[in-house]
Amino acid sequence: MDALFYLTHLSIILLIGLVCTLLSSRLKISSIFLLLIAGLLLSMIRYRGEQLISFPLPFLTSLAVLTLVIIVFDGSSRLSIKEFDKLSLSALRLTLIFLVLNVLFLPFAVHLLFSGVSILLSVVFAIAVSGTSPDAVLDILKDRSSHIINLLKIESILNTPITVLLPFIVLDFAHDLSLMDGSSSALDSVFSNIVPFLNQLIAGIGAGVLVGVIVFKIIRKISSDQFFPLVILTSALLTYVLAENLGGSGVLGVAVQGILFGSASSSENSFFRDFSHLFSTLLEILVFVLLGIVISFNFSLMFFLKSVALFALYLLLRLVSVQFAFGSSHSVFEKFFLVLNVPKGIALAVVTFALSTDSLVAGSEVLNLIVAFMLYSIFISILVSRYSSFFLNRREGQHQSVKPQKH
Repeated sequence: MDALFYLTHLSIILLIGLVCTLLSSRLKISSIFLLLIAGLLLSMIRYRGEQLISFPLPFLTSLAVLTLVIIVFDGSSRLSIKEFDKLSLSALRLTLIFLVLNVLFLPFAVHLLFSGVSILLSVVFAIAVSGTSPDAVLDILKDRSSHIINLLKIESILNTPITVLLPFIVLDFAHDLSLMDGSSSALDSVFSNIVPFLNQLIAGIGAGVLVGVIVFKIIRKISSDQFFPLVILTSALLTYVLAENLGGSGVLGVAVQGILFGSASSSENSFFRDFSHLFSTLLEILVFVLLGIVISFNFSLMFFLKSVALFALYLLLRLVSVQFAFGSSHSVFEKFFLVLNVPKGIALAVVTFALSTDSLVAGSEVLNLIVAFMLYSIFISILVSRYSSFFLNRREGQHQSVKPQKH
């Protein structure tokens, strides 16, 4: 009976997701935005005092992680190492500056506007929303190519592992503080987390390179193209599992493997992308609709006003970050394009699922704020992307060294 119950719910979600995807294609907007809205609306439907549609949390988290692995690999495989080298330094500089400014200023604003949220949870929120997810960037800007857009794509790949890892390191720190007996200091807890963080980076990169090399050797011995998608999908999941079991970042490992795979210009790249696009679309439908269902969004006029004010500060910090990172190397219009394109996606959805199971975060206003930021950021990115030519065509001739990729 339970199996039929959950299958019925899945069928309803997929049907609703299909309608949202077709509608987004017709309206030429991001499907993520409509899927999340649909999930939030479904969460309001009650039957006998309970949500009409619900699933066990372990199933939801596993589904979100699987989607993250596929989409991060697909996104990172679209970039060659040569192109990555040209823009990675600029993207990394922007990522770090934006992250630091968010951590320095956003927590105090969150604590001031939402007094029930502690400083540590505010830091978790500031880190989590500092990233731009590859799936959202690629979805919104998929038909456009330029120096600035490639920079945004690389930034999203670079900041994803950082913004997925750091929130949980801060939570571990918060748990350590709550368990302290007074014999150790907060500084001891900070230093105790440095080595695990470095281990996450090293193990993640190592797993990506190791599995990537093995996969290349396997692919060369496969004569039929029909097995390429299966090999790549399996290897991406193995990379994630291996990195996580070694105490590393599975997301970083998958991104590294994807970059290595994308740098090997071959026919199987496009063959896999056709498969991964269909598969990732299916998983995106489930994840974003279910995210809206799981997070009981407490919407009110006061929350809306406060969250919009917080998002305005967030964009101001983004503007300062872009100015610090690039100075006068880009036009004012290009800078505003960088400022306004900060869409959230599957990476933040996975983090939100995981945070909702933590005793310090469950039921907190932080979850509502994250969902609100996802909606605001995607909505603004959709509007800006519609007028990308207005922002980018004014100095585009200066950036012709980066050629658009054909997919």
